Parts: sequence; C-alpha cells; structure tokens
Amino acid sequence: MHEIGYCAGVLEAVERRAAGRPVARIGVLVGALHRISPAAFEQSFRLVADGGVAAGAGTEVLIAPVRAACAACPAEFESTEPAPTCPDCHGTEVATEGGDELVLQWVEYTVPDGGAAAREPVGPVRAMEATVAANTGLVATSGLPAFVSTPDLLRWLPAATWCPVVVDPARWRAAAEAAGQPNDRRRPIVVHAPSQRWLKGTDRIEPMLRRLDAEGVIEYRQIVDVPHASMPAFYAGADIVLDQFLLGSYGVAACEALASGRLVMGHVDEFTRAQVLDRTGAELPVHEATVESLESELRRAAADPDAFAGERSAGPAFVERVHDGRRSASALAPFLGVRA
Repeated sequence: MHEIGYCAGVLEAVERRAAGRPVARIGVLVGALHRISPAAFEQSFRLVADGGVAAGAGTEVLIAPVRAACAACPAEFESTEPAPTCPDCHGTEVATEGGDELVLQWVEYTVPDGGAAAREPVGPVRAMEATVAANTGLVATSGLPAFVSTPDLLRWLPAATWCPVVVDPARWRAAAEAAGQPNDRRRPIVVHAPSQRWLKGTDRIEPMLRRLDAEGVIEYRQIVDVPHASMPAFYAGADIVLDQFLLGSYGVAACEALASGRLVMGHVDEFTRAQVLDRTGAELPVHEATVESLESELRRAAADPDAFAGERSAGPAFVERVHDGRRSASALAPFLGVRA
C-alpha cells in the first residue's frame, strides 16, 4: 500500500503537534493525484502509529479535487478522479492543476476523564480562529458600536447590531419572471459555487452531486467564472441553489437565490434561524440540509418538486422584507446621525 509512505509524514506532524498528548482522531486533506483510498489510509496510519501517542487513532480523509480544462471543448471542471474525463464531451485530453495537497487539518485528543474529545484545528482553520480572536478583542476595546452583517455573529458579539446584507430584489425577480418557474423540467437543475471549498463543504458534497447527475436524478452545474452581472439569469435557469453546509449561516449568495424564487438548500443552525425570526418576525426560507441529509433531500425534490413550493415562494418576500436595504439603513442611521 503506497499510503504507508504518506502516513509516515503525517504521523511526524501529528506527533510534533501532540507533544505527548494521546491522539484519538485526525483529519487530513489529500489531493486526488495521490490516488489515496481513505480506508487504506486509515489502515496504514494505524500500522505506522502503533506504539506511539497516535496508536489506534482514527482518520478522516477529504479528497481535494483537481482543476481541469478539456483540450477538445471549452469545459472547465473539477474532479476527484486522478485521471478525469470531460463531463461535457467525455474527452480524455485534459490538462489538470492542483490535486497534490497533503495537509493535516485537525487533531482530536483523548480526554482522560472520559469527556468529549478536544479537537485542535491546524492550518487555515487555526489561522481563522486566531483572526476571530483578534477581531473580537478589537471590538471589545474599541469603544465603538459594532455591526454584524450575518446574524450568526451575534453568538460571539451579542451586543452588536445586525445590519443585514443588502441585495436588489427587483433585479433578481425580473430575471426569474422572464425565465418562468422551471418546475416542469425532467430533472431539477442544481447549482453550487465551489469557492472556498473546504469552508463551504464543497469537497464533502460534490462527489455525491456528480453521482446523482450521472444517475439522471439531477443536472449539476458549477458556478465557475460567471460574471456577477450574469448571475440573475444563471439563477433563473436553475431549480435548486446549494449554499454552504458547514458554517451554519447564510449570506449574499443565498439572498440572491431566494430573491430569484429558487429553492435554496444549506445548513443554517438553530441559533441563526432563531435570531432571524426574533428580530424580523419572518422564518428564514432556506431549506435545512446537512452534508449527511443533502442526498435524500435532493432525491425528494426530484421526485416531488411541489413538496418545497412553500419555501420557494417565500424567498422573494423574505428578501424584500429583510434584505432590501431598509433594515440596514435603520441599523446604521443612529450611528451616522441621520434619519433612515
């Protein structure tokens, strides 16, 4: 198993970070070009880690895709296959970029008293946590009022004022009305923007999306290199817009899709949903879906599009009520000394 060589390097990084603490589990991001099998990686890691602080530790492997461009047609795409074929023309002459990552993302330590294991982020997650801590400290010592653009941030800054992100509902509604409701298609068109893949959960959902596309359950389209001026028409041509599945929040992209009257699926945690309801009196019409539940929700939407009609139709009114700029103006007016 060629995975053993990779595991030896990962183990060295784990032991250096653990500093003697017993390790329960690790998370690793591995590029597709390494041709790693997650099951074989875990078996190999247990072999090389035997007798040390990581003995018996489990592994969670995420496969980072390659970015590819087809030589026979204009298609650009991503794939977790080390030797991908073009999804449009099925050509095999494909130039690839990336997919060579090998990154230790987190280490989970065993807690002696039997409590919940403590997970320590590594790499970009750790850097983001440090930035959050610094920014929170800045807010606390600035003496100035704080505004947050998404309601999930109120968990960390409860004294802040929510200043909702702003979109132009009329712009997105016009494109959707011109396209009409796409409920009579043979299979739903599902779109997702694979930006900040590890942050949005793209790596964890995209293999399933491509599988459902191959089965004919959905038609999956990536939002890649689409100018923002073209996004209203792009959303108007879709049935379902997938937002993010890890952060527990929603932002501009979800609001734009809601304003278009499209079904938006994503993970928004209970705290954030409660803040929206308490502060606006309106339920957030983003259909709740997690990495684990998304496939079943998409299959349900494909089998019975009318099952989600309520959430779809509630989107434009919600954006008009919460995200058209009036609430943001009211939030900022006292600080600016003007009338909203």
